Amino acid sequence: MPSHNTAPFFLERSAPNRDTLPKDHTAFLAYIDDPAKVKTASPTTVENWGKYHMENADIDTSVYKAHSVQSASCTKAVQNGHSIQSIKQHAN
Repeated sequence: MPSHNTAPFFLERSAPNRDTLPKDHTAFLAYIDDPAKVKTASPTTVENWGKYHMENADIDTSVYKAHSVQSASCTKAVQNGHSIQSIKQHAN
């Protein structure tokens, strides 16, 4: 599966696990293998996941942090025509 399809595929397949969670904090889930334990992943967990993948991509995580990726992705979103307001809405 192409990497650009991964997130939409995951969101679709895990949608039933999101029904009982707050609508604004459901993109990253923890414990998805056990429906009784599914919860929103903590910010620290998401940061650790990002750091893990950055290190595996040979990105120097002593220089570049999760906010570097967030900043770059927000810039790219603006360049692709998304409004700053919509980007701010999804920043947290």
